[in-house]
Formats: sequence, structure tokens, C-alpha cells
Amino acid sequence: INAEYGGKQNDKRKTLDRTQPSQQTAMSLRREVLHAYKNLLRVQRETFGNDVQAILRARVKTREEFRSKRAETDPAKIQELIKQAEETSKFIKQNLVQAVKNDKGRFELKITKDTEKKKMYEFITNKEKDKQKQPPNK
Repeated sequence: INAEYGGKQNDKRKTLDRTQPSQQTAMSLRREVLHAYKNLLRVQRETFGNDVQAILRARVKTREEFRSKRAETDPAKIQELIKQAEETSKFIKQNLVQAVKNDKGRFELKITKDTEKKKMYEFITNKEKDKQKQPPNK
């Protein structure tokens, strides 16, 4: 009985081995797509911090984009889409910053270690601009 069972197992392995390369490619691409998707969501959460609305909008848009490409079967096109998702993550990480209003009414930029530091600007609210334009009281 063991010999028969072992023989059947070997036959199954041979069958799997013939189909394995395309299955491996599909599984590998699937894994890469999921990794790119999860990484994009993580980068959005890190970048937008406590801004729940921004996180939700970004998550919905990301989900829509990934779902709209769900039926894609061409491995080259899928690789291109994965690369696009990775580049988007990198762009968000390096170029988007969250501005948070401080107790002085000014916005402070939340700069991370990944943010490309080119020029830093201080943002002043319109209310503060109006105060600065008014002549001093006599």
C-alpha cells in the first residue's frame, strides 16, 4: 500500500512541476502587487498622521485604482503597474508633508527623515496676514 501511495504522490509532483513555473510567476506577481498595495497604504498613514479624512480619501483612491486593474493578466503590464505604485509611494514619502496649525495660528510642516529638504517655508493664515497689514493703533 505504501508503494502505491508513494507512486501516486510522485505522479502528482511531476504534474505540479510541469505547471509550476507559470503558477510561481502568477503567485510571485500577486505577492508583489499585495506588497506594493500595503506599502502604499502604510506610506499614506505615515504621511497623513492624524488626518483621518486624508487617509480615508487616499485609501479609497488607492483601492479604486488597484481594483480597476484587477483583471490585468499581462505580466509585463502588471510589473509596470507595480513599479508605478512603488514610485507613487516614494513620491508621497519624499514630497508630501502634513501642515498642522500650531497654537500661534501658524502652520508647521511635519518633516520626516524621508522628506526631500529643498526649501522650507513658513505658512501664515490669512487672518495673520491681515493683522500684519494693519497700521499700529495710536
